[in-house]
Amino acid sequence: GGFRILPASIEDDDADALELTPGTKLRLSIFADDAQRLDAVGSGGITLRLFLWPLTQWSIGTAPCSAALECPRQNRSDCPQLLCIPEAIVEDRLASRYNVLLLELPGAELANATAKDPLILSVDSLVLPAGGFLPRRLSAELAIDGVLPSYAASVGTVWRHPNDGETACSFFFLDRSGNGPRPFVGQVNLLTLKLRVGAALGPRAVVKFLAPSGFGCSGIRGGKSSRGAAWSLTLDPGRTGAVCSGRLEDAIRLHYGQVLYFEIDVQNPRSPVRRGAAENTWMVELSNRGDTQRLRSNFSSNTQAALLPGGSGLWSGSTSVLQVLAGAVLQPTYFQKSCCDSGEVEQRVFQWLRIFFRPVVAVDHMGIVILDAPEGFDFGDSCSVRDLADEYYAYVGEDEAEVRRLRGKVCVGDVYPDTSMTYNRARITVAGARGAVHGQYNAYGPHYGFEIKAAHPFTYTRSQQEGWFIWTQDMSGFALEGSTDSLGFLSPSQSSGRTFYDKSWGLYAETAFGVDVRLISLAPFSVSHAETEAIVYPIEFETLVKASLRVAAPAGFMWGESLDESALQPHVGTEWSFGRPHVDDNVLTWGELEFRGHVKYGFRYKIRVPDHNPRTSANAFFIEFGYDRDVIDSRRAATISECPMVAALINCRVRYHTNQAGRLDNRIEFRFQTMTPLFRNGGVVITADGDLGLELNRSLVALQDSSPLPKDLLLDVPEMPDGGLKLRLQVQAEPMKPGFYRLEIPAKNPNEARRAGSWNFGTYEDVRWHPGAQSADLEMHVPGVPVYKRMLYAGFHPLSIAQSFALGRDDRPGHLNTLLLSWSCGDPRGTLVVQAPEGFIFDDACLGSLETSKSQLLGPDFAYLFSPNQTLSPWPEILAPTECVGDGRLVRVSVPRGLDGHATYAFSIRVRNPYVTPALNQWTLSYCEEASDPFDGFPIWTFTKVSLVAASSARKALGA
Repeated sequence: GGFRILPASIEDDDADALELTPGTKLRLSIFADDAQRLDAVGSGGITLRLFLWPLTQWSIGTAPCSAALECPRQNRSDCPQLLCIPEAIVEDRLASRYNVLLLELPGAELANATAKDPLILSVDSLVLPAGGFLPRRLSAELAIDGVLPSYAASVGTVWRHPNDGETACSFFFLDRSGNGPRPFVGQVNLLTLKLRVGAALGPRAVVKFLAPSGFGCSGIRGGKSSRGAAWSLTLDPGRTGAVCSGRLEDAIRLHYGQVLYFEIDVQNPRSPVRRGAAENTWMVELSNRGDTQRLRSNFSSNTQAALLPGGSGLWSGSTSVLQVLAGAVLQPTYFQKSCCDSGEVEQRVFQWLRIFFRPVVAVDHMGIVILDAPEGFDFGDSCSVRDLADEYYAYVGEDEAEVRRLRGKVCVGDVYPDTSMTYNRARITVAGARGAVHGQYNAYGPHYGFEIKAAHPFTYTRSQQEGWFIWTQDMSGFALEGSTDSLGFLSPSQSSGRTFYDKSWGLYAETAFGVDVRLISLAPFSVSHAETEAIVYPIEFETLVKASLRVAAPAGFMWGESLDESALQPHVGTEWSFGRPHVDDNVLTWGELEFRGHVKYGFRYKIRVPDHNPRTSANAFFIEFGYDRDVIDSRRAATISECPMVAALINCRVRYHTNQAGRLDNRIEFRFQTMTPLFRNGGVVITADGDLGLELNRSLVALQDSSPLPKDLLLDVPEMPDGGLKLRLQVQAEPMKPGFYRLEIPAKNPNEARRAGSWNFGTYEDVRWHPGAQSADLEMHVPGVPVYKRMLYAGFHPLSIAQSFALGRDDRPGHLNTLLLSWSCGDPRGTLVVQAPEGFIFDDACLGSLETSKSQLLGPDFAYLFSPNQTLSPWPEILAPTECVGDGRLVRVSVPRGLDGHATYAFSIRVRNPYVTPALNQWTLSYCEEASDPFDGFPIWTFTKVSLVAASSARKALGA
């Protein structure tokens, strides 16, 4: 005799295995051999025990089960119900697993059951097992009158797909990046995976890891059980992503809930991949060779993986592929190691490190910048971060690199690795950082700079000069990009393969107190056409010192390479007989020199001054004695000397209050920062190229935060023969000091649209001779502002109180605010520009805070608040903005062409409020070569017209 597992329905008749799902009937066809049929006639009791494999997974409980015969032979509708009782293979009072069905069969029915006309029974409402399993046969024991049982395995199989989460696969990361040891684009990364098998497999098991599109697979290892495992790599040409496939030895089974670890070698794509991206989905597939069933599951979600011991710092459901963050520089302001005084009391040395980096991938609001230091350095559990000096953020022209401030900096100390005894990792949450334009890495991409306070270790090791790294993460803590090598010291180039002293900076035994660098002239070479001299003085030690010497000038300065002996001279009253140094652009080096104790040394050396001070690295000279030694006693001393500002104009800008044609109420702001004091007849000349059509009033106003102008300064706006504009500020008796000036002059715009043009700013020793006058500072050219025709409409979209609440409107001082603006223009194209009043600040990378979908403007839960009679047109998703760049109170949004002309569109955007209501509280919007009317802003929620009146001016109340 024997039995067969039947399909659940006629539709499933072609299935090669019965899938068990909730509500599935287990239907069996049973037939007896001749002897069994004969014994069944007149039998007093026939029992069938059905063994549910895999036995370790089934647990059907103790309640009687529901079973019945199906009687198609006699066309009976009253087929008898069967007694069905759960049993356990192994009885245990506390933990029995009931995995056997005991059924009593009627003898008369079994006596007529043949292979052609079998007995059919069904079992309903089985409690399905935990986990899944691939096709397995069941087995049965048939006993007649309790004697001479016979055994048979089923014809046909059953299987069960595991529930979601029962097969769990996660990446396990212990490395610095949190994404494997080689996480960058194009690299071959080594990934460790933890697989909890959600289904019983074997003995011909195959495990496949299916990577997203763009990945490749070149190796698989691990997964060994106590009996060993043999794994072979196979590739699936039918998939765009890689398939890492492992085949288990024939003799080995995998059980439900078993945990295995694997290592796979993965070829990263050539472009970055975000961990949380929808397309970055990894899958695991379990199967047995020869079976058609495939148990495929997604890796654990990143949220689920974070619940594992160790959290998201160790586990992940996917991996990021990082962009290389090249061009990062880290430079100290102090070199001396921490030490002890004569009483062996710790003397901890603190300093402010300067960090410069250039992201390619934008960091959204609440993203994170991570700085890793070598072990021993300590940022503290609540680290201190601040801006660089203002000069580093200077604007020097459209074609020059600009360093931007990291806004909203909140720093928390962390450790890496976990065994570190100090907080050598700083996690800095920021308000966002702009990436390269359209993701293209170029020399003029955005840079960011900041300073962070750090305590020095008490010892120096060579490895400290290879242990500085920087990373960026999104707001979920998923990596975006990072440095492949330790951050550069004297240059931003990658340090791979270079000597240790050309990599990151290192500690020294002492500070070289008193050593300074002075420049004879600060005029740029492009103005003076001559090199100046740098004086390095005084160098003095208390005892005999033998050490190499490195003197590095700020980036952009160039030491003279002339063979003329006059290029290097001893400074007056000092010794210097050490010969010519090796010259490498801005770095001078000497081999071992011998400095006698209490002897002053110093030298003068030719140097070329650039057009501007560096902004993407420290504006300082670094002087190091023993720079190429890796033992602290030989690293004698080092110091820095801050470099003064080059004689060149910076921060020159032209701003319009409104660039709408025909406006009579325009106000033009001129900004510029001078470096050289100006005396009688000297001054500032601002000229515009060509005829811009502006009519300037001759009344000049210095804005509130401007450096003070000389009281007797003369303003002249002479007529130009070509129709151009010229403003001449001429100094009289009171000198004009170096400073940052913000001047405003009323103007009338031309009646028709005009090109932007450009403006030239210059300071001169005698402005009366301009344009032939001698420059005091290097001139600066800046773009102008185009004049556009009038826009149809722009303004704040009217909102109810409920809508304002849903939007996230918050007009409190200094708070983040979300605003809803609407506009309509004739021919939508180009870049949309919004200019807020003074004091408002947009996120640098604002695409994440920009919303254009009509149904999402107030969030999905408040879409109903837009009634059908609203005049807004839906903004097509395919025309959503591609870039959003904030620049203080200006924001520029790139919009694909295709929006309907004369339709009204709206968008919401986040901005940080000023602390007081601006004096000129008007906004403007320009797009499609049209400019809006200035529209009124909103008051900041601060008290106004507050006064404090003393009740008495007496020192104390009478009788007190």
